[in-house]
Amino acid sequence: MAIGLHDLALFHLAGNAFLRTYQILVSPSVVSYLIREQFYNFIPRLPNDRNGTLRKLKYSVYLLSTKEFYLDSFIYFILWNPMKWLGRKLDGIGENAAFNFIAISTFIGVICIYAKGSIPQSIYYLFPTFFAFVGLLMVIRSFTERRNAQFSWVLMVVYHFWITLAVSFYEESNFIEMAIYLGGVLLSGIIGFAALDRLKTLEGKIDWNDFQGHVYEHPDLALIFFLSCLGLMAFPITPSFLGVDLVFTYIHTEQIDFAIILAISYILLGLSVIRMYSRIFLGPHAKTYHEVPNRSS
Repeated sequence: MAIGLHDLALFHLAGNAFLRTYQILVSPSVVSYLIREQFYNFIPRLPNDRNGTLRKLKYSVYLLSTKEFYLDSFIYFILWNPMKWLGRKLDGIGENAAFNFIAISTFIGVICIYAKGSIPQSIYYLFPTFFAFVGLLMVIRSFTERRNAQFSWVLMVVYHFWITLAVSFYEESNFIEMAIYLGGVLLSGIIGFAALDRLKTLEGKIDWNDFQGHVYEHPDLALIFFLSCLGLMAFPITPSFLGVDLVFTYIHTEQIDFAIILAISYILLGLSVIRMYSRIFLGPHAKTYHEVPNRSS
């Protein structure tokens, strides 16, 4: 879209929609039936040496297409593995150190906003990208957190405040737009934290190294926390949905690094939130006093 290839973007979106629709329609039960049908009624093709090279090329392209040209492995190598490596490096930062850093750096950022006249313009221009990058580090730290779910949740909430601090360096920003952005985030953050605290009180601890399936005993908490996750991801159920669009309007055309940092941050934020919800509330129930279906079922 940015380089003007609108037809290609439309073709890509439509093709992806048709592909996902086909994947949903072809359910696992149908696939299992076809596999069994092939096992009992398989008729092998007769060997044919004509156009052998062309046939090999055709099969190779077909296999590459089914594997999506190893795009998943490429994304892991380019993006996810470096992110996980950086997150493991940040794993040594404890809760107290993280909160102290957040408080001190936020105080410094607010001072820099009000002391704009005494700061060189070349340095002041870099502050939005710097604070957005620090927010990205928070999301990465939250993405790799495995021990404390509440700490991870707080980091994801604080990330939105840092984005607000980053865009506050622009003259175009105003209090009303920032309040629209943070209104839904703050509400979702408080409700989600309360849901996690209630679950911790009921269960004693929240272990999210594996799927816990707490939705079996706490469906109400699961629904409340799921709605909080959607609100934290700026879904159109809170005013933050409009606030995200307002934030991106502040980005100048020459600030490509700022835009890339924001885009990666929002993607990681969504993955972190959904991973937290799925590991805590979905999957086989951790307690075995009742029947638990197998994963294959």
